[in-house]
Amino acid sequence: MIPLTARSVGAGESCDLAATAAKCSPRCAILPYVNLRLFHSAPRGRNRHASRLLPVAMSVACVTAVLAGVSACSGTSQATGPQPYPGVSPDPTLSAQIPENIRRDGNLTIVTDANYPPLEFIENKQLVGADIDLGRAIATKFGLAPNFQQTPFSNVVASVAIQEFELGISALWADNPEASLANMVTYYKAGTQVAIRKSEAIPSSGAGSFCGESVAVEEGTEYIDTLVKLSAACKKLGKAPIDIRPANNQQRASKLLEEGSTNAMVGDSPTVAYTVARSNGEIIAVGNPADIRPYGIAVSPMYPELTKATQQAVQQLIDSGVYAQILEKWQIPLGAIKTSEVLYGANPATP
Repeated sequence: MIPLTARSVGAGESCDLAATAAKCSPRCAILPYVNLRLFHSAPRGRNRHASRLLPVAMSVACVTAVLAGVSACSGTSQATGPQPYPGVSPDPTLSAQIPENIRRDGNLTIVTDANYPPLEFIENKQLVGADIDLGRAIATKFGLAPNFQQTPFSNVVASVAIQEFELGISALWADNPEASLANMVTYYKAGTQVAIRKSEAIPSSGAGSFCGESVAVEEGTEYIDTLVKLSAACKKLGKAPIDIRPANNQQRASKLLEEGSTNAMVGDSPTVAYTVARSNGEIIAVGNPADIRPYGIAVSPMYPELTKATQQAVQQLIDSGVYAQILEKWQIPLGAIKTSEVLYGANPATP
């Protein structure tokens, strides 16, 4: 577990991305729009409604200038975690691939948004989770100390793309269009799932599945949109609407179901699996996860060697069994993969 110290954005600081974009040379060719909120795509639970669309330049210099405006305004939390990770030894071959500036520093800086159990979250003032353990294990493979920092979720990929941080690991969809700003090293697969209290008799399919039921969901997510549409369908069927209970984060949404305040919860498959595993049989998952897609670790396209080393480190952890141990520890083995791959970003410097 990793203790945290927080730094918030100071008074008077702002994130005027439009002004930053305007500083790009007028000779830069303007792309239509790039979404700098970097939210997960539908139907991911962390997919935020609001998005900031800005015209950005095609050249790397202009893209970097805009993204710098994102990360420069990010509040962060940071801590250096223990190493080596249990059962993992440094690999000199991987270490040799790490850029000299990172090796010289001795730290692997990893950014996350610790608000998504069991992947990354705060428990007893400690930074914990499957993503955190995986990040620590990768750092150990590189012979480096993991240095975790926090930033708002919408800034994770952008801040990695401009090399403010070396890696970004925060339950990121690897194949999301917004993730193309970075190289993505796959390490897990997840989908959408529903959890209910064992005592409930909610059918697993059909337009009227949740009519008249109370459902917990993280606010600001596209799951709410889906529930609103289903609730409207209930009314058309002459049934009671869905009692939608928004929670300010996934932990609270799970808590509402655990304490019996709601009949059901909608979320990503690992969060549902974790909630079910902690319930002592009181909560069950409904059906199998849908819309299965890969999570990825973000690496700057300007770090091709680090990208390759990260993929190799993840694969070694898979082959050695350490990866499986991490997933079992956090009770989310269902999303395990056998082969890690790289989805390269759109930066012309990448293969």
